[in-house]
Amino acid sequence: MSSSRTTLIVLFVLGAALWVFLSRGSHSSNLPYVSGWSQAIEASRSQGKPILLKFGGPWCPACVALETKVFSDSRIRKLAQEFICVEVDPRSPGDGADAFRFKSTRYVPEVVFLSPEGEVLSRLERRDPDGVVAEMQAVLSRASGVR
Repeated sequence: MSSSRTTLIVLFVLGAALWVFLSRGSHSSNLPYVSGWSQAIEASRSQGKPILLKFGGPWCPACVALETKVFSDSRIRKLAQEFICVEVDPRSPGDGADAFRFKSTRYVPEVVFLSPEGEVLSRLERRDPDGVVAEMQAVLSRASGVR
């Protein structure tokens, strides 16, 4: 192999690695996520709001698509104000390791709705804006009956 071809391959690999590294932090959030699981529990209990617990992270294309294509819907962003939203990254859960007792699949993204007392109210099945809106409204209705 010629040295110029080897150089091009090395530069391509380094460029791809740099792009992956830099894009890891570019995960934009459409929901008002709190900074950790402990904070989510505390806020949920003190404010009496249900928790929207999302397992996923910026390394997951389906998680990014959920954020950008579904959670960007203005109805969902408005309804999210009635929840304490938290994202737990399965690769580096931090204080969210305790949240894994609510995870029911090995796949991400997975969204679980919890009462302030830690009762599972629902698991998000649909990934379209209308379905998410309907599920969020049903959870809020259920949660108001639990309070």
